Amino acid sequence: MHSAAGQFSDHSLSGHLIVLCGWQSNFLFTWTANFWPGLRAPLALARLAGALLVATQWRASPPVLRRLLIFAAVWYLLHELPPMKPYPEGARHMTVMAAVFAVFAAYAAEWLVERLPARSRSFALIAMIAAIAIVPAFFSYRLVQSAPDDTQLVVRRIGATLAEPVIWAKPATTEPSRELARPIEEIEQWPGFIVLNELFAEHYLEALTLRGQQRIMRERTKSYEALMKRPSLRVTSTAGSVALRNVPHRIVALGGDPAALAAAAERFADEPDIKLDVVPGQTAAGSGDP
Repeated sequence: MHSAAGQFSDHSLSGHLIVLCGWQSNFLFTWTANFWPGLRAPLALARLAGALLVATQWRASPPVLRRLLIFAAVWYLLHELPPMKPYPEGARHMTVMAAVFAVFAAYAAEWLVERLPARSRSFALIAMIAAIAIVPAFFSYRLVQSAPDDTQLVVRRIGATLAEPVIWAKPATTEPSRELARPIEEIEQWPGFIVLNELFAEHYLEALTLRGQQRIMRERTKSYEALMKRPSLRVTSTAGSVALRNVPHRIVALGGDPAALAAAAERFADEPDIKLDVVPGQTAAGSGDP
């Protein structure tokens, strides 16, 4: 690989994270970034309904559900309050909540069924549980089936066909602090292409609007901001994404010919569950299509 690739690690700085305290996202980051896209609407809303039933009928609710609700609230706030978000990626810490969600969703379904005529309760309960479970089950199936064509793997296949060197700003195996450690003016002069994880880029751009960010993080955010405006090939998944699976990526033209990205989009147009979009963007000097 071109020597520029080494500059990402040789000059990386450690210990720098985006500062995103719970109150800066209205205590909803974990919900919007992990729970809602992972659970899907039926299960997420059923879980909320069950939790609200326990909270509003506290004395009448079974003790085990009261304890479970306390645990769920504490566990959520334990990960929502600290400022070290979105890294480390919080989704893996929330897998323990899957059983909790299932219990509260089932409780909400049972509570509703008990208010129906006795002769229809069994059928109604089965129908409700199926309606709650089918969407996340189908989503999980699509996600598993798309594993051989994960966006990151497709980007690597595309990159292997490009004549110029392809540099990854954030390989999946490195720390977030190893990103874009050089000034943007220098990065834009490198030959070839650079691959951006768009999920991280969007988090950085959001961080630029928040207070309390370290200077080094603001500098790297400005680098993301500049690179996101460059000509690029955007790789997304039609099968869906969750956590770090199938997240959008961009292959951004630095010194490489943007026309090569358009050619790659045509060459890989038949990749399963993958959508390729050529983004015209602007050149480093600010010229080009808006």
